[in-house]
Amino acid sequence: MLASLVHPSKVVAALAATIVSAGCSEPVTAPAVLCPRIVHGQQSPSVVQLQPSQRAAIVAVYPDTREAICSGVIVAPGVALTAAHCAEAFMGTSISVGAWAEGQPAATVTKTMVHPRVDVAVLWFPAALGPPGVEPVALHEGTIDEGWLDHAVQLAGWGLSEHGEVGTLRFVAEPLVDFDADTFTVDGRGQTGACGGDSGGPALALDDRGRLRVVGLLDAGDPSCRALDVYTRTDPLASWWPFAWRSPISEQQQCSTLGPAGVCVRDGVVWCDGVGVRHDVCDPDRVCGLAEDAARFACIAPQDDTCRDDH
Repeated sequence: MLASLVHPSKVVAALAATIVSAGCSEPVTAPAVLCPRIVHGQQSPSVVQLQPSQRAAIVAVYPDTREAICSGVIVAPGVALTAAHCAEAFMGTSISVGAWAEGQPAATVTKTMVHPRVDVAVLWFPAALGPPGVEPVALHEGTIDEGWLDHAVQLAGWGLSEHGEVGTLRFVAEPLVDFDADTFTVDGRGQTGACGGDSGGPALALDDRGRLRVVGLLDAGDPSCRALDVYTRTDPLASWWPFAWRSPISEQQQCSTLGPAGVCVRDGVVWCDGVGVRHDVCDPDRVCGLAEDAARFACIAPQDDTCRDDH
C-alpha cells in the first residue's frame, strides 16, 4: 500500500520515515516529508515546454539537517515561493533552496515572509548563490475562471515517487476541475497525484498570451496520492507580493519564443502575425489544432486536427 501521510498543515513527527509504496516489495528509508508527492510522474513536462534554465527554477526546499523536504519555484531573481506550512516547519533552521543532491548548487535563505491567510511563503536568498543560469518563472498576471475548467496544468515537485524515491524533480499533467477565490483543484483520477515532499511545488500553465506562468502552489493533497490535490492560486495575490514580479518580456521577445506555429492555450490559439501577439478564441464547435499542411495552429473542426490520437 502507499505510505501513510500526514496532513500538509502538520510536520511529520519522525525525522526519518519508512516509505512503502505500491509496486515496492521492500521499504525505502527517506527523509521526512510534508504532505503531499508526485506519484506516477515523469522527468519531463508534457503540457508546457521548459528550457533548462526554467527547469532550474523549480527547486527543492529543505532545512540544513536534510531530514525533510518540500518544493518551491524561483519567480524573480533571489526570490522563491513555497508553501507556508513548509516555511513554518523549517523555522529555527537554516533553509536551502536549489538542488537536493549533495554537492549540487543550493542557496541559503536569508529572509522569510509568510502570507497571513493562505498557504504561501516567500523566501529570499542571494541570487548569485542560486542555481546557475536559472531563469525565474513569472507569476500569472491574469485570472483563473471557468475557461480553465477541464484543461490540464503541469504539476512539478521533488517529493516521493511511487517507488519511494525522494529528491528527483518530476512532472505530471492533470485537469483543473474546480476553483474558488483562493484555490483550485486538480484531479489525478486514480492514476497520478502529488504527495509527500511536493508541498509548495508549482502548478504551471500558459496564460492567454501563451507565456509560461506559475498559477498555483501545492497546498493539500488526497491521502491516496492519486485523486484531488489543492493548489493555492497565485493570481489573487497580485497586490500582496512583496517583490517586483511582473514580467518585462516584450511582444517581440514573446514572438521569438512562440515561433511561427504558435501554441494552443485552453479554448484558443496564440500566435504572432509579424506585428504582435494574437489570441483567437475558438467557437464551441472548433478546437485549437493543426490541419494537414498547415503552417500554424488554428481553430479548426475536430476531425481535421492531425494532432488527435486517432490520426
